Amino acid sequence: MQKPTSIGITEPLKSKPTGKSVAWIGSGTKNDNTAYGSFAEAAAVLNMKATKLEAGADPQKAARAIEQARSQGFDAVVLSGLVTSSVGPQLAELHDSGVKVVGYSTSLEGHSGPSIDFSFYSLPEARRFGGIAGDWTIADSGAAAKVLIAYPPDIAAAVAQRDGFADRLKDMCPSCEVKDLEFSFSELGGALPSRIVSAVQADPDIDYVFGTFGGVFVGVPEALRQAGLADRVKGVTVGGTPANMIQITDGNMLAASLDQGLDYTGYMVADAVARVFAGQDVPVDVYRGLDMPVQLHTADNIDFDPTKDWSGEPQDFREQFTHLWQQ
Repeated sequence: MQKPTSIGITEPLKSKPTGKSVAWIGSGTKNDNTAYGSFAEAAAVLNMKATKLEAGADPQKAARAIEQARSQGFDAVVLSGLVTSSVGPQLAELHDSGVKVVGYSTSLEGHSGPSIDFSFYSLPEARRFGGIAGDWTIADSGAAAKVLIAYPPDIAAAVAQRDGFADRLKDMCPSCEVKDLEFSFSELGGALPSRIVSAVQADPDIDYVFGTFGGVFVGVPEALRQAGLADRVKGVTVGGTPANMIQITDGNMLAASLDQGLDYTGYMVADAVARVFAGQDVPVDVYRGLDMPVQLHTADNIDFDPTKDWSGEPQDFREQFTHLWQQ
């Protein structure tokens, strides 16, 4: 409802990871890139060197990136948005070699695993985010929504958000229905808009589209408008970008977005990496997901500059983290 004033973490960092090198292996989405940019900024404050190794949503590329991180001697790896089961052998070999591994938005049910020292925003949190998007859809539709869910099956958080959304409608809205549309990253802004239009045309009862991240809606409002369907369908997403905020404020098909402060996320991941290096416990109660600043945005409450990434964290969060890191 309003910005918090504290980052929620109170224990000082025992020692800086000076000179440590960290590889960020991510999906390459707009949100992933924004979080990495903030992570790299925080890593510099911590005297770490951050490097981005692109994996996309291809398990083979992810496996090669993990092998590259091991062969190049990185001290730690951040996995962002990867289905860890698809890179299990490579991940185990990496961790066994002594490399610290921190997950962000990975396919774990908890905060750690056999080859992951700490996982931030794991599957339970992603399901909760999907469930909140489902709550909005139920309320907005008067408990009568038929929803097309568009998601990439290779992205762990996207699958979990899909499940959380669908389960919420199943449990709370007997008259609601969902229909799945799986897609690959290569279809974003290309084939995906026409596929969404085709699905809406094929089922006249579809009146909502849930895209599991903001990039799903690139080109979709325009494609629906060209097909004469723009007034029939509303969109809802998680992790909207500035382009999505403009879609919402313009009334351009997308109606709601559940958002995190991605700059803040990058600092939280950097803090987790530093605490793993220092042998300290990462404060799980702060890292559960919904203890981050989160807001459901609609046209009624976007009172910030929609051309910039939403910032819901404490205004001085950088200074608060830096203070803990310099004790």
